[in-house]
Amino acid sequence: MKGVFAPATPKQAPLNRKQRRQNKHKLAKANAGPSPQDIAQLTQLLQGEMFDACIKRARQMTTRWPAHPLAWVVLGICQNATRDYSSAEQTLQKALLLVPENPDAHNSLGQALQAQGKLHAAEQSYSKALSLKPDHIEARCNLAQTFWDNDQLLNAKAQFEKVLAQNPDLAQPHLAQPRIDMARLALAHVHKELGDFKTAQEHYRALLASPDCWSAARFQLTSLKKFQPGDQDLPPVLEALERDDITDTDRIHLSFAAGKAFNDIGTDPDLTFVHYHTGNQLKRAQIKFRIEQEEKNLATIARHFNTGEQLTEPANETQTPTPVFIIGMPRSGTTLVEQILASHKAVIAGGERKDLERAAKAFDATQSQIFPDWASQLDAKQVKFIADEYWQSHFAADAPAKCFTDKMPSNFKFLGLINTVLPQAKIIHLQRNPVDTCLSCYFQLFAEGSLFSYDLSDLGRYYQAYQKLMSFWQQALPAGTILNVVYEDIIRDPKANIRQMLSYLDLDWDENCLNFHQTKRPVRTASSAQVRQPLYASSVNRWKPFEPHLRPLLDALGSD
Repeated sequence: MKGVFAPATPKQAPLNRKQRRQNKHKLAKANAGPSPQDIAQLTQLLQGEMFDACIKRARQMTTRWPAHPLAWVVLGICQNATRDYSSAEQTLQKALLLVPENPDAHNSLGQALQAQGKLHAAEQSYSKALSLKPDHIEARCNLAQTFWDNDQLLNAKAQFEKVLAQNPDLAQPHLAQPRIDMARLALAHVHKELGDFKTAQEHYRALLASPDCWSAARFQLTSLKKFQPGDQDLPPVLEALERDDITDTDRIHLSFAAGKAFNDIGTDPDLTFVHYHTGNQLKRAQIKFRIEQEEKNLATIARHFNTGEQLTEPANETQTPTPVFIIGMPRSGTTLVEQILASHKAVIAGGERKDLERAAKAFDATQSQIFPDWASQLDAKQVKFIADEYWQSHFAADAPAKCFTDKMPSNFKFLGLINTVLPQAKIIHLQRNPVDTCLSCYFQLFAEGSLFSYDLSDLGRYYQAYQKLMSFWQQALPAGTILNVVYEDIIRDPKANIRQMLSYLDLDWDENCLNFHQTKRPVRTASSAQVRQPLYASSVNRWKPFEPHLRPLLDALGSD
């Protein structure tokens, strides 16, 4: 029967002495590893940041010399540089089988893990690198950043302080100086988030002479003070803006700093807006963002849930403490509400967490499609998978509290998923005057995300798309799932609105919630300074003095 049996393999003639000697020579050459010229070429490509060419050459070398570790390590570094973190993780694990005591390989593996949100594993990799080389500045900075990303601010603070202790003199010329300056800048941020504004200011001022961090430090200083006429910190900002030798990033920092200063002084709204507008235009030019795509993404979420049927049957499993998702637009009062709730003895504050997004991405990796395409068709096993991913290594999974908060504003995209996977969760939706909300975004240089905030028309269109999705959730989710809270109502009658929120969360009254500004806890958002002050009404209708400049925003919002 044709094709059933393979044809017989012809018998190979025995090798003669010359052929055996040639094969032996080839094998010895292969086992010898790459030549100095091979290594120099690979190193040159890496140092020149020619990552694609370096990856190609490193792959050739790993194929030819699979037992030689250098090419594996370099390949992993380049994969990190090109954001192929999953491949980098696998590559660097292979490298460490060959050189388990290589601190640079452990550090690079930590970077790949950290980028994928595997923070505990990343911490272990950085710690291993430091056990092998205690003065590895990059690994220590990365370990500190991992602690920071995982909300372990005191651990992050300790590691950043160790970096400075290795070389505390900022004036000392040193190859690692830029990294040390960045460590000091990060340490200042940590102190700011911990509420130690005095120490944060000291670190920021120490960086004003840093070639790499001076403008960021100047910008951060403005966020920690209320400017008054004649303030001595304003002239250096304006003088620096007159220079021609600063980068666009420097000019962005300084423009937002000047806008903040003039806004505080409050005598010239036109000049205030000019500086903010300049900073926003420069920032918008640096980023890749299309509002049309964002509008499409938000509309797609509603379409995938809008099947004419009920949302997927919620999971029955519950877990304590209860998640409380505080959602809304950025700058709508979410940080204020979290600070109020965190003042209650039965509540732990989580800040802006990415646990839900990470759980969704983990499920994406098991599917042929990504969220939201699969979101309305989950079975019980899949729901459990996402819930387990959410709770895995969660900071509050075993916390002795009744509730914990997650105030990532953009979680409004996931409300259908929350209702399915975490049915015991509570959802508080913050609403604020649309123009005030958008202008507050426009006046804020965000550390990350919120890319829609740097153009007035984009802002208005994004707000409209967000409102449409929220209106859909209000109809699609069971009645009472979402508690809508109006920011201006909190300002007008805090006690009544705090009672309403506590009642929704099944919590008893706690007087500390009224004195939220006295609560000491880390705050990792743009409002870290404001929430440590009593309630103030100046944020209501703050857009009015700037109305002549807001026509693109007002048109996009459909406002008169």
